[in-house]
Amino acid sequence: MSNLEKPSLNDFTVSVAESRMLNVAESVYLAGATATLNVCIAFVAAKTGISIGDAILMATANPSRFVGARGVLRVGAPTDLVRFNWEKGSSTLTITDVVVQGKNGLYAASCLTS
Repeated sequence: MSNLEKPSLNDFTVSVAESRMLNVAESVYLAGATATLNVCIAFVAAKTGISIGDAILMATANPSRFVGARGVLRVGAPTDLVRFNWEKGSSTLTITDVVVQGKNGLYAASCLTS
């Protein structure tokens, strides 16, 4: 069987459940999830009533601070941005453009959406 049919993670075979959870194969142990960040951000904003801006901060800038990485916009700082469209209550953000280290259009938006 190929690796595509039996994916592995750190030498453990994993399986994807219908719920999109990633489990260590033939066990109850969670190995991760396959939900994309654009779906998770929209879900939190739609289901909790917090603003889309706060949901984005929770998922991006705040975790970035803990690892000493990016997450700020200021002159001279490396710039990574994702531009998107979102309608209140929608189940996903539609990614329209990506800027990595100040360079626009490095990735096709269709590759980044679920």
